[in-house]
Amino acid sequence: MAAILEESADDKGPIWNMETAPFAVHVIGLSSEDGKSFEIFEQDKINTTNTHGAGCTFSAAIAAQLAKGADVREAVFSAKTFVTEAIRRSFTLNRFVGTLDHGAHKRSEG
Repeated sequence: MAAILEESADDKGPIWNMETAPFAVHVIGLSSEDGKSFEIFEQDKINTTNTHGAGCTFSAAIAAQLAKGADVREAVFSAKTFVTEAIRRSFTLNRFVGTLDHGAHKRSEG
């Protein structure tokens, strides 16, 4: 691990790629007095390439939760949970691309 970090780092820290990252992680800076505190929201890595739309879905889910009155932490946690389940239940559209299952959370609820 030290060799990977030494080879794949810049002045801001380690640069992870999908082959070496132990988890798929979203990190967001939350308001703090020191301006340096972060909270890590992580889930087990899902072995799929069917992730088309994940970034847009993640940002839209955060925005939707904030619009509904959630604080930043709650909004990110909810969005991360939503996108993780959508990736877990993703599907292949054709031989080139696969996409998230945006209705996965409804089927997960029962």
